[in-house]
Order: sequence, then C-alpha cells, then structure tokens
Amino acid sequence: MSQAGAGAFLPNPDLRPERLTLSTELGAKMTPFPGGTFDVAFFYNRYNNLISFQQLSNPLEPLLYQVVNLKEALMQGVEVSYRQQWKDYLNLQLSYTFLDARDISVGRINDALAYKVRHTLGASATARHRGFVLNLNARYRSRIEEVFIYPGSEPGAAFVANAKLAYTIAGGPTCYFAVNNLNNAQYEELERYRMPGRSFSAGVEMRF
Repeated sequence: MSQAGAGAFLPNPDLRPERLTLSTELGAKMTPFPGGTFDVAFFYNRYNNLISFQQLSNPLEPLLYQVVNLKEALMQGVEVSYRQQWKDYLNLQLSYTFLDARDISVGRINDALAYKVRHTLGASATARHRGFVLNLNARYRSRIEEVFIYPGSEPGAAFVANAKLAYTIAGGPTCYFAVNNLNNAQYEELERYRMPGRSFSAGVEMRF
C-alpha cells in the first residue's frame, strides 16, 4: 500500500496498459473573410482498459483508492476556432471545445469519466503598436461532473481572465507587466484545491 496526499492507494497487480482501439478525426478549414480563418474538427476515440481510479473505502473510513481499468471508454466531441488578423496590429481568436467522455463498459457504475470538462470556451486578443504588445485572454470551463478523490465536492464552472503588457526596446530586452486571474476568480481544478487568486508579475526578458 502506498500513501498519497489525499489518501492511500492499494496496488493492483492485474492492472493492464490502456489501449486506443479506434481513433478518427474529420476537420475542415476555411477563410470566410480576408484575414480570417475558421477551423472545425470532429473527433471520436474508443479505448479499452482506460486507466481510472476507484474508491474502496466506505464513508467515514480513511480514504483508500485503487488504480483500475475501465473495459471500454469513449471520448468524442468537436473543436471549433476562429482567428481574425488585421495586418500586424490586431489578432483575435475564439475557440470552443465540446467533449463527451463516458465509461461505456458493460456493468459500469456510472457513465461520466472523472475530471473531464464538457464545455471549454477561450478568447484572446493581441494588439501591437510600435514596441508595445498587449494581450488579453480568458477561459471558461463548465463544471466538472465527476471526481474520485472527494465525491460530492465537484468543482463548479470557472471563468478566468489574464492580461499582459510588454514593451520591447529596439534591439534590446523586453519588459513586461502581467496580471493573472484578473477577475480574482475563486475556483478549483481539483476538488478542495483552490487555485491562486489575482496575482501580479513583472520582469525583463533577454535573448542572446
């Protein structure tokens, strides 16, 4: 038995390597407007023996887990992105991913795979003027529907924005000032593990 931060793990001598049995992707790219690029891709993946985790302990007992194989699992979805470029001055990007990740084994306990995000939306804007570069970006993800460490403590949906302003001295270093988690979102990627709030950083980058 091995110890981890959130509990103990019972070794599984019957654990097998996971195997991707079918993988397909169909995509398209087009230019609907000058400087604009639209991408869409559909994907479908099936797995045998996908590695997952199972809680063995009962409520009020010390946490005990085991790494196990899921007989069959499915991950399918669509990725969509659009990029618009106005010369070297402004670049806008939007992206969206839908993921359907399920355990499809016969006799399964539930359908959802742990820590998989169903909806992810991203946006980014980069503006350039002389030596200045300003980047604003944001990401939204839907709530995590299934966890294994602390069932019942599934992280909720989250929206996080960031900003960075940089200035490059001609032929010299780049100075920057950045704000991470600009909106000071209180969110978790893993249950009961709070991510950092708003933070500031500044620095100088040099290339040789």
